[in-house]
Amino acid sequence: MTQLDWTKHLTGGRKHTFTTNEVILRPGMDREHFFVILQGRARIHLQHDQKELTLAYLKTEDIYVSHSRAWVSAESDLLIERWPLAQFKRLLSLEPMIALQVIQELGHLLHNTINVIEDLSFRSVSQRLSRALLLSSKHQQSESIDLPYNMQELAQQLGTSRQTLSTEFNQLIKQGLIKRLSRKKIKLLQPERLSNICEGFVS
Repeated sequence: MTQLDWTKHLTGGRKHTFTTNEVILRPGMDREHFFVILQGRARIHLQHDQKELTLAYLKTEDIYVSHSRAWVSAESDLLIERWPLAQFKRLLSLEPMIALQVIQELGHLLHNTINVIEDLSFRSVSQRLSRALLLSSKHQQSESIDLPYNMQELAQQLGTSRQTLSTEFNQLIKQGLIKRLSRKKIKLLQPERLSNICEGFVS
């Protein structure tokens, strides 16, 4: 039995393919449906005046209920299956554990959204960048870290422009706090000073 066996209870599903960066959902589109990621990865984000702010990512087997005004775009070539929202209510009566999965995913989205609000409200771009580097170092258990995103994607994660982020990156390099090993690999030279920046002890 696979994790997607619950789909056998549903009728009226339609599969859709999307290419990288193609929009799956945007404000104004029909929101009376839900979908599951069958293959690939999607990004939940806000968008206004050519600015984007990433809230969370969806991976294979994640369920998304189109309940918010957020945009959803394909982060890679993507395959989804979509059903009318009425089918979701039926699914919950047959597979109540699905509700737990959806609640967990909503909790993850809320957690990320609160982090974004805190960052934008209380932390400078330098603090946000330092925090992101320290978190990556902690997750990878190394001071030499692989950046999971390119500069544009990281800027969208941190709620700033690519140009501003590049300036902050170069400033950390000039200060001897980090060293660029390759296009997507960074070494933290002075993590304690990055922690001070993150906490607002230094500018």
